[in-house]
Order: sequence, then structure tokens, then C-alpha cells
Amino acid sequence: MDEIRGDVKYSDSRRIAEKGIQDRRRIFKSRIVEGARKLTNWAMEAGDDIFLRFNYADAMAGWMQAHGIKSMSDMTDAQLESARAFATKEAQEATFHDSNRVSDFVSQLGRSPKTPQSIKTLSEGMLPFRKTPANVAVRAVEYSPVGLANTIYTGIQAKKGNATAADVINSAAKSATGTALAAAGYFLAAAGRARTTGDDSEDKKEKYFEQMRGEMDYSIKIGDTSVSLSQFAPTAVPFFMGAKLFEGMDGRVTLDDALMVLGCITDPMLEMSMLSGVNDILNNIADYSGDADAIPALVSQVMQSYFTQGLTNTLIGQLAQAQEENRKTSYTDPDSFLDAKTQKTLSKAAAKWGIQYDRTDYIDAWGRKQSNGSTAERYINALINPTYTSKDRSTEVDDELQRIYAENRDVDDFPNVLPQSLSRNKEYAPGKHMTVEEYEQYSIARGQKSLDLV
Repeated sequence: MDEIRGDVKYSDSRRIAEKGIQDRRRIFKSRIVEGARKLTNWAMEAGDDIFLRFNYADAMAGWMQAHGIKSMSDMTDAQLESARAFATKEAQEATFHDSNRVSDFVSQLGRSPKTPQSIKTLSEGMLPFRKTPANVAVRAVEYSPVGLANTIYTGIQAKKGNATAADVINSAAKSATGTALAAAGYFLAAAGRARTTGDDSEDKKEKYFEQMRGEMDYSIKIGDTSVSLSQFAPTAVPFFMGAKLFEGMDGRVTLDDALMVLGCITDPMLEMSMLSGVNDILNNIADYSGDADAIPALVSQVMQSYFTQGLTNTLIGQLAQAQEENRKTSYTDPDSFLDAKTQKTLSKAAAKWGIQYDRTDYIDAWGRKQSNGSTAERYINALINPTYTSKDRSTEVDDELQRIYAENRDVDDFPNVLPQSLSRNKEYAPGKHMTVEEYEQYSIARGQKSLDLV
């Protein structure tokens, strides 16, 4: 089992002796905090062991069946060694524990002994986990049309004697599977039943309007319900590559347009492979392009991510979420000495401990709250259901506004007809801002009146 585990999530040590020493280190003086740390590490490895054991046994049985061996006692030492090597590799790949050039490179980013501590801290803020996200990205590429390049490379290596025919067939099968998933995503998007993040040309106003109507990013639509599949990376990545291809093509068939769209289909891999931290950094740089505040904003975002990693607990956060009858959002106080982004970060971190710091019911532009369902539904969704769902909340008014917007979005000086969220910096008197309760009351009254008037 030690050999199958390979590198554990918090360590890149590969020698069992080094891992043993690392496991016995005391990090915190407080018994409670140290106990929580050890319990967390144990739970993570115990959870992995369940799936490692299952995939190892399944691969071992498959190897034996392929070689016509009915019992372990019938195996020679050489066969047993080959079977174990194969089963170990399959189990590691299935649980993202394997070592490859990509995961080894990412694991060592910013961790060289010669790297300054400030750079190490920044890298930990962007990528607290290394090997698992890197391997998720690798699987996403292998199980996609892009995996054909790997098949060709493996074929060249097989000709040189560095790979086997089975390796080539395995790579081709992965690529074929990913291509089929991409095709499914393309045609479901064409049928209006799959969505990524929408058209890249959409502005924030249209994004908010679609979310208000119940649309979800990286989802499929079943009836009037959108079901998010973003939690199913890497399997869902090639599916949404296909959907992204359809959304980007938009009826265009020229070679230049096709090449431009192909450059965008990597978005699902970045956003769904737990490399979202890197993706957020890239978006942040793009937002502040040419701005003198770019570097300070970037450093601030990374440092906030770094310091809040140890301040949250997923299980407690899920239990706290299950107790919320309505969807919540962060309320930023314009009079606070903290900037809006810092307030939101602290609010989200506090919510994962069940602490309501600057939290209020989410109220859309029509003054509607969003229910999280019955008590049973909330606990099932928080603790068992791996997906998020959203009902279509469109009204006839929404449909008409969407039609007007779509027909006139390219007309110069045409006024915005889409409803927007209320600014949290609203002043009701010079220098005086609304409290959370006043803001909620005003949002409901204003939204309902707006819908009536429209």
C-alpha cells in the first residue's frame, strides 16, 4: 500500500523512511490543533486507500483474466511482478497518484531550497495542492481529442522500444473516449441542453441576467433544471470542450475562426481541473492589464488565499450550509477599513465555520430570495449530492427583455434593458450607507417594484 500511494497530498517524499519521519513530526504545540491536523491527514489517506484498493484489485483481476490465469497460486514470480506493476500504475492513474513529467514539474514549482521564502509563500497561495491538480489536468488531456498527440508520441516510443503495443492501444482508447465525449458535448450544446460559461463576448450584465434566470456554468439542462457537472473533472472536461467549441463557432466555418475557437477550448480544463487558482490569477492580471495596481492586487489575492487555507473546514462548512434556508451572499460594508475583496474573503471563510459575518440573503434584481429547499434536501445536497442544481426562474418579462437585448446589443448607444444587481455602496444620505437589514429590505422593495413597472 505504501508503494501504491506514491506521494501523499502534503508531501513529495517518495521514500517510506522519509514519509515515516514526516508523519511523526509535531507541527503545532496545541494538542487540539495538532490532533485536528493528524486526523485530517489520516482521513484524506484513508479515503484514498478505499479507491486505491478497489482499482488495484480490479486491474489485477483484469491482468490475470487477459493472461488466462485463474488463481494467484498459478502465477510465477515474474508474472506476479508484472501484474503488480500494472495494477499499481492503473490504481495510481485512477486516483491521480501517479508520477509523470507534468506532475513532477508542478510539484516542484517554487519549492527549490534556493527559492526565496516570499516566492514559496506566493506559490502555495496559488497552488496549495500540486500533484492531484496536475494529474487531473493530465487525465483531462489524455481523455480528449488532444490525446491523439500523446498516442502518436507513444507510438514513436514503442517503435524505439520504450513503450509497448498495449501502451499505444491504451492511449488511443483514451483519446477515442474523450473524442466521443467532446462530440456529445457539441451536439447537446447545439440542442440547447449543455452550457459552459456562455459566449466569450458576453458582458457582466448578461452573465448576471442569465444566472438570475437559473442558468449555471458547466451544466446540462434536464427539463427546467440545470445540473452542474463541474465537480466531475476530469471526465467532464472533454464533454465541455465540445460544448465550448459549439459556443465559440456560432455558425462560423472559416479556418481562422476555427483556430481561434480551438484556442478557447482549454478553458474548461483550466477552470475544472482544480487549477482554478492559476486561472483566477490569470484573470486578475487581465483585469488589471496596464494598471499600476496590478501587482499589489495580485499579491493581495494570493496572500488572502494562502492565509485562509488553514482557517476553513469543509465538513463544518457543509453542515453550516445545510442549515441555511435561503441562499446567502456576502455583504460588503462601504464604511469598513477593509476593501471589498478582503471583506468577501473573510465572510466566506467565516461561513465555513458557521459564523455569519457580513452575510445576508441573496436577493436578485426582481427582489426574489432563493430557497435552498427543505431540511432533508439541504442536508442531502450538502453532504451527499455531488452536483448543484438550479430551477429555471424565467418569467415572460425576462424572455422579452432577452429578445430586445439580443436584437439591439450591437446598436450604438442603445440603453441597457437587462436588470442588474443593486450596488452595495448605495447612499441614502450624504456619507451614510445602508445597514445589512436596510439593504435587504430596500433590495426586495426595489426589485419587486421594478418587475411590476417593467
